[in-house]
Amino acid sequence: MSHVPPTQSIPKPEEPKEPQQSPQQPQFQQVPPNYYQFQYKSKRDQEFEEGLNRLRKEYATAPIER
Repeated sequence: MSHVPPTQSIPKPEEPKEPQQSPQQPQFQQVPPNYYQFQYKSKRDQEFEEGLNRLRKEYATAPIER
């Protein structure tokens, strides 16, 4: 097999694909997991999630009691 010149945009399987490599394929771009959720979430659900995240952060940074 001949070496593929780097000018061709054929992604090699061992290389990690980056979103900016293929702007013509927006479905492969990394989207934050809560991006879709906030579009149809009610205000109460949003406040509930914010409180959950705050509790998670406090729990993660709390000193471990043994």
